[in-house]
Amino acid sequence: MEIIKEPDPRLRAVAEPVEEITAEVGGIIDEIVFTMKDADGVGLAAPQVGVGLRIIAVHVDPDADGVFQTFAMVNPEILTFGGNALWGDEGCLSVPGVVAKRQRASEVEVRCLDRAGTEVTFTAKGHAARVIQHEIDHPNGITILKAISPAKRKQYLRRQKKRR
Repeated sequence: MEIIKEPDPRLRAVAEPVEEITAEVGGIIDEIVFTMKDADGVGLAAPQVGVGLRIIAVHVDPDADGVFQTFAMVNPEILTFGGNALWGDEGCLSVPGVVAKRQRASEVEVRCLDRAGTEVTFTAKGHAARVIQHEIDHPNGITILKAISPAKRKQYLRRQKKRR
């Protein structure tokens, strides 16, 4: 799978929920995880590879205990935002070369389906909470371009247009 870049309109489309975990969905999950790791990313969502489904993959330390895990979430949703609202830098594989300052909750409670179709609820903290919030933005049609100044956005889009 290839990571698509802004201004591709598929990145701004709202993704569809996954109705059933099938072998095809499992294959998509595998490809998303492989593509994320191949790009040295900490997260990747299905819309970033042109798939209009609510699937994300992350490689994070969910308990902030130094143990990193790679896992996929199907139909993820944030149930609660907690902790402090912290500002931090975010990059995005679909918006290369851009770093945006974003305010995010330092803790989130998330509900999703795992690869087997089992509903899972968990709490992520710190950097993991930031990555999960960022990746959940993608199936909602949101990229970090919304968080940068209009001048920076225009500059980025001009640069991308020249590369085509």
